[in-house]
Amino acid sequence: MRNFLLVLSIVCNLGCATVSSVSQNEPKSFPVKFKNETPNYVEFSENGNYLATGIYGAVRVWDVKSNDFKDFKTKLMNKTPLFVSFSPDSEYIATGIWGAVRIWNINTNEYRDYKAKFKNETPISVTYSPDGKHIAAGVFGAVRIWNIKTEEFIDYNTTVRNEIPKFVRFSPDGTFITTGTFGQVSTWEIE
Repeated sequence: MRNFLLVLSIVCNLGCATVSSVSQNEPKSFPVKFKNETPNYVEFSENGNYLATGIYGAVRVWDVKSNDFKDFKTKLMNKTPLFVSFSPDSEYIATGIWGAVRIWNINTNEYRDYKAKFKNETPISVTYSPDGKHIAAGVFGAVRIWNIKTEEFIDYNTTVRNEIPKFVRFSPDGTFITTGTFGQVSTWEIE
């Protein structure tokens, strides 16, 4: 592995995610489906081996070293996932899809859907707990935390019931969940 600092950038007009080093001018490019498609968000896996972004109708995951990629299809072919999240062990990728949060095993392509409150809502961002046992996302009027193995969930209601929290995060020790809500930042102790 190279010993220089990597800088991640999105190239707006080339339709690719780009990794470039501070000491080099030529970036390594990771192509998306269409030249006029600009990734909204790009994330490295925890182990640094993979790079992922939402593309038209799928999540694309690249092997950083080989530039090979796999596409993980979403429910709707005309919907681009906005944000993606790797599990702490770098084995799974999650994103909000139409009516659910979908988690794929990046080695087998198998997936499981975790239902949102309504069929027509798409969670914007998904986050893993530090231990990788739970996922969380904003759903209509709440922050929902699912147990990944059992699919059971707990909703932490926001003060404004028709609001969908955009971004949620676990505390580093996994005991709290937080989000920005109407006029405040809300934090709950996890049960």
